[in-house]
Amino acid sequence: MKPSFLVISDLLDVTQRAAAWAARLAAPAGAQLVLLHVETMPVIDPTSGMMVTPVMYLSPTQEINDALTELAQQLPVETTVEVWGGVLSAVLPEMIARYQPELLVLGLNEEHDVLDRLLLNQALPSLRDTRLPLLLVPAATSNPTLPHRVALAVDGEPFHLSKQSEALKPILSAWAAEYSVVHVARASSAPEKEMRQALASVQMSGLLPAVPNECAHEVRHASPATGVLRAVAEMQADLLVLIARPRSFLSALFHHSVTAEVARRSLVPMLVLPVLEEHSPIAKTQPNPSVDLKAY
Repeated sequence: MKPSFLVISDLLDVTQRAAAWAARLAAPAGAQLVLLHVETMPVIDPTSGMMVTPVMYLSPTQEINDALTELAQQLPVETTVEVWGGVLSAVLPEMIARYQPELLVLGLNEEHDVLDRLLLNQALPSLRDTRLPLLLVPAATSNPTLPHRVALAVDGEPFHLSKQSEALKPILSAWAAEYSVVHVARASSAPEKEMRQALASVQMSGLLPAVPNECAHEVRHASPATGVLRAVAEMQADLLVLIARPRSFLSALFHHSVTAEVARRSLVPMLVLPVLEEHSPIAKTQPNPSVDLKAY
């Protein structure tokens, strides 16, 4: 069975951008795309009884199917269109079981409005259950291209790849990109020691075949999100990889996590990789999501 990327569709322009990036990343690995659109259910305000989902999001099913079919024909990889009615959280598990995707893809709007909240609230339970890697494509991304420089942001704690992330390794290798490990250190920390720990955690995980010291990029900043974004800019990276631990995986993607702030401000796509963490006193400590990279 061909590897596949499942692109969750909403607005056509957002889907076009996300699908274009997904297709470019899928091509070297011979992967196919699935464009999934679930007809948006109207959101009713219980206090006023009025529909609050913007009318611009409600389109006839045939019109959506035609638009996505036309988009699929323009993409450089084999692409299937799935248009369903109902609730995304119910449809998504069925699509995952049918196509067994290696990667889920979501496009982000410039403004996180009611539809963004609706889609993420419906999708999050399935995303947490499947533990599939997730590609987030911001509105500000440039034209899709194969990654040449990839920034891998880690916190220095040990981690192990989940079986879903392990399955994505051949696709990462197919990009033939240059990977650099990014670590954000605070002024009061011991940066050299933390950087060594960060490199060691990646090496032990097996995510990358080798992590030479020259592939390390350290930034000092009080804000982890700002530090990560600064590193991406300094490296001129065209893709950012974030590590998602079980205790925090997507639990607050559009709320108050580091991932949320990076997603709102990033100019490059973000690949969120679920990992398994070692049982340790540090791992059991609840992080402060406003300052801790573990809040991915």
